[in-house]
Amino acid sequence: MQVYFFYFMKSHEKISPTAWSVAYGRTFSDVPFSREIFNELDILRQKESAKIPGGKKKRVVAVQFEARYKLINRFLKQKGYKQILEIAAGLTPRGLEFCQDRSVNFVEFDLPAIIAQKRQIIKILEKKRIITPLPNLRFVSGNALISADLEKASGNLNLSKPVSIVTEGLLRYLTFKEKKLLARNIRAVLLKAGGVWLTPDTQTQDKRTQNMRKSTAGFSQLTGRDIEKNYFRNIAEAKSFFSNLGFKVESHQFSEIQNELVILKRLQFPKKQIDLNLKTRYLFVMEPDA
Repeated sequence: MQVYFFYFMKSHEKISPTAWSVAYGRTFSDVPFSREIFNELDILRQKESAKIPGGKKKRVVAVQFEARYKLINRFLKQKGYKQILEIAAGLTPRGLEFCQDRSVNFVEFDLPAIIAQKRQIIKILEKKRIITPLPNLRFVSGNALISADLEKASGNLNLSKPVSIVTEGLLRYLTFKEKKLLARNIRAVLLKAGGVWLTPDTQTQDKRTQNMRKSTAGFSQLTGRDIEKNYFRNIAEAKSFFSNLGFKVESHQFSEIQNELVILKRLQFPKKQIDLNLKTRYLFVMEPDA
């Protein structure tokens, strides 16, 4: 059992460096604390001679990164959610942003290596007085596919009140068997506390271009995971997948947030590429169908 657990954790740790690429992409937006987090990451990365997956390229996928981040935030703010658990939080600035409101309790949950790195960055930002200590922001390490780990993370919140669970960018790295395991673990938490699960991880194979597949191939090689194989065939299959696991699915197109995207002004991309990144992607807002 211990050997299996070690392999299980190491297999998923390979995914963690992909958070660096997302952190870089967000620096072209106006998302609070994005630049500050990446600047410190860049210093740490250079000390360790570690490379950013995909390199420092102005890729159109950065449009997706800003859209999904802001669309998630819109729903969290509109509904007034005060308890947030972000799974595979990576280097997200969302915790820092939301916890400026001291009535919000936020838990960032990820694998040990990335949580250690995030803690280090937060300490540096505090030392430089870029941020003040935030007692309402907690960091918990573990694997969300292990129910006990997710229970430990959710235990940092008041489960007598609704909880919002966020997964942003995780599901593309999980097999369908792992997706089911994650969904069941999340559902168990939501059945206990009430609340919603928000995920923009709804990529579908029917909308993939050759350039998209080429880009994904590099990340598949890095993570040791067949990312294309992990995508849903189409959006109908994606909705059916979560419905069959006991969720009511509400979907929202990324393009709903298009007018708020700063990257579209700062980086010039062909309209066709932008449409592919915004009009073919969806945020799912899901509640347990009890």
